[in-house]
Amino acid sequence: MRRIAVWFSTLVLAGAVSNAAELKIGYINSQEIFLKYRGTEDAQRKFDQEKVKLEQELERKKQELDDLRTTLERQSLLMSEDTKKERTAELERKEQEFQQYYFDYFGEDGRIVKLNADLTRPIIEKMNTILNRIGADEKFSVIFDVAPGGIVFAAEGLDLTGRVLDELNATVKAPPTGNATGEPAKPAEDEEPKPSP
Repeated sequence: MRRIAVWFSTLVLAGAVSNAAELKIGYINSQEIFLKYRGTEDAQRKFDQEKVKLEQELERKKQELDDLRTTLERQSLLMSEDTKKERTAELERKEQEFQQYYFDYFGEDGRIVKLNADLTRPIIEKMNTILNRIGADEKFSVIFDVAPGGIVFAAEGLDLTGRVLDELNATVKAPPTGNATGEPAKPAEDEEPKPSP
């Protein structure tokens, strides 16, 4: 299944560099933030629900098209030429409708792409607010995003991913972690415990 994913280019923050010796650089990993941010779960759930509805409608239309095609193939010898032309024209119209539906919902600018953008936009805005504050308060000259693969080496201490993630998660209510007895939930036997961020 497609996961909500956002690829952004380098994030350049406030603070002009007055002197090359004062250059302060940091970076984040936006993919890691999106994977671990609790707010992404809600966006993912909404995305998946809408996608399932659209896929079901697409499957219904495909089945309708397949049934029409099968009926035409089976009965074509018994049909008059006029009826055959009508049914063939109807089949072609339904095929075009199906293709248009697919394009409108799953194409490059389709509803799924727009839904993904709408659901991720608030997360990006929150992340940018945090990054702009960190950048301004701590006098960073530039903060990069390593997710697109733009950085091949970085000194320890420049990674701001955990800080941004912690601040984002602080804005979302934590899911319950214990059971009715108040004991911490135990992972399933076949499941390895997940490391905390």
